[in-house]
Amino acid sequence: MSQNICRICNSTSENDLTFSVKEMMYGTQERFEYFQCSKCKALQIVTAPRNLAKYYPQDYYSISFKEPKVSIIKTFIKALLFKIPLLLRNEKLYQNISKIIYKIIDGSIANIIFYSKATNQSRILDVGCGNGNLLWHLCELGYTKTIGIDPYVQDDIVYQNGVKVYKNNLENYISKANIPQFDLIMFNHSLEHVETSHIETLILASKMLSKNGLILLRLPTVSSHAWEKYREAWFNLDAPRHIILHSIESIDYICKKSGLNIIKKYYESGAMQFFGSELYQRNIPFLDEQGHPQDLNKFFSKKELQRFQKDSEKLNKEEKGDWISIICQKK
Repeated sequence: MSQNICRICNSTSENDLTFSVKEMMYGTQERFEYFQCSKCKALQIVTAPRNLAKYYPQDYYSISFKEPKVSIIKTFIKALLFKIPLLLRNEKLYQNISKIIYKIIDGSIANIIFYSKATNQSRILDVGCGNGNLLWHLCELGYTKTIGIDPYVQDDIVYQNGVKVYKNNLENYISKANIPQFDLIMFNHSLEHVETSHIETLILASKMLSKNGLILLRLPTVSSHAWEKYREAWFNLDAPRHIILHSIESIDYICKKSGLNIIKKYYESGAMQFFGSELYQRNIPFLDEQGHPQDLNKFFSKKELQRFQKDSEKLNKEEKGDWISIICQKK
């Protein structure tokens, strides 16, 4: 019996846990073998498909974004509301006020800005940005010095508001001449899709940082209640697109080996960790036959959905949520 070699810490062990996981977002039911390193606890696919692009069709959520029509008045009001919590220096006050305001607008974007302290003058690179949904919204809020790269978009994209997304990966992008230094480099739920060395990926990214620049990692983690409860049916396992799913131990390991200091951790998991996993446990794909997310009201009561959200907020406070954000800086 051949041993698996951990892509993170290079260890081999007969004590690694193994799992057979079905593709469930589209419901193809194709099975993929995963193992969890007994040393660093990272969960990873045994053998990634040769043609990964096959699993990123053009209706995949991160590359199906289309530029909406913009209302100048609505954009102004949204930008104003967005900035109110950001004026607060106290994290607890920020969290309390943002709970109210970010029911109106996307709170995850505000978290990025608040914790990274990015300004309207910050140069921002989003690695694995899909069609640039997040960058487009950042630009509408006044953060205009943004660039995205993603290998799975059909072609380069230039939006009317000036946001640019290049069909490229990090290694090829950094090899180009005249690449600017960035104040913030983001991996927004993209690092888990990378098969090559995560340490080398972060080293490459750190070379493009400005003097006080930061790297933001937003990713699912197996150091979570959802993984412990649902295992193979865990929604954010997302086989085979998620190649490596990190633990707290493996995150610490890759940051240390990449010459990065972790300066902040925060959790952002939501109700999806429950309702998505519950669907998978019932062998129900996340997308219906038309390619739209399932109508949750067909499967869950209003009380159940409210409980999922409440439990998610509790898990985030307990640092057991399944989405973690890490802010790093060069040593």
